[in-house]
Amino acid sequence: MPLLETRSVGCALGDVQVLWNASIAVERGEIVCLLGPNGSGKSTLMNGISRLNRLVSGEIWFDGHALHRLPPHKISRLGISHVLERHRLFPYMTVLENLLLGAGPRPDPGGLKDSFARVYELFPRLKERERQIANSMSGGEQQMCAIGRGLMANPKLLMVDEPFIGLSPRYREEVTRALLRLNGEGLAILMIEQNVRQALGFSHRAYVLKAGQIAASGPSAELAGSAELEEIFFGRSRGGAALPPDKPIAGGSP
Repeated sequence: MPLLETRSVGCALGDVQVLWNASIAVERGEIVCLLGPNGSGKSTLMNGISRLNRLVSGEIWFDGHALHRLPPHKISRLGISHVLERHRLFPYMTVLENLLLGAGPRPDPGGLKDSFARVYELFPRLKERERQIANSMSGGEQQMCAIGRGLMANPKLLMVDEPFIGLSPRYREEVTRALLRLNGEGLAILMIEQNVRQALGFSHRAYVLKAGQIAASGPSAELAGSAELEEIFFGRSRGGAALPPDKPIAGGSP
């Protein structure tokens, strides 16, 4: 049974349904990417999993638990951490305070110490800036803090919405290295990424959304050579593969 599975999920924003019949799965220890044009429903689906968007149909199962029956505040306790798009830190709190909030309302002292050690080993810059106000840091440092906050609860699944958006090449490389290391340690990752080539080189499998529905899915290496992506992203076929052969990011899909 997959670690995470959505079954024919539909989601609405207010009174308007924007996602239909979305069925995806994430296996333990797997990196899965959600791809698609802007407005295709990627964030809507991820927010539906963490119950931030209203479900109108379908079921969501995580590690044997029916998420569709639970309120949002209970989701993280089951082992899911959700890093929202563009950091969403508490801007006038310190790095230390933001990380501490990620551990939950009543963290075990021993586990809390281990979580801080893990985050600071992964992102040493956060240790150097733990007393700094969050919104005074660079975008790359804020993204590290957002991911670190998500790791403080020691999740089984890390969901990250566009982890590389707006990052310099240096910070993009650091965040990539950190996510690959976490996955190598067994953490399952569900992520949204706009850079199609990078996402397919980084992940094991991918789902492509278009107009609120799953339009394609499969192993990332196969999708990278599929002309179907050309039609999804450009609305027409150009008679060739959607992506030319390119060296995948180290540690990406086999």
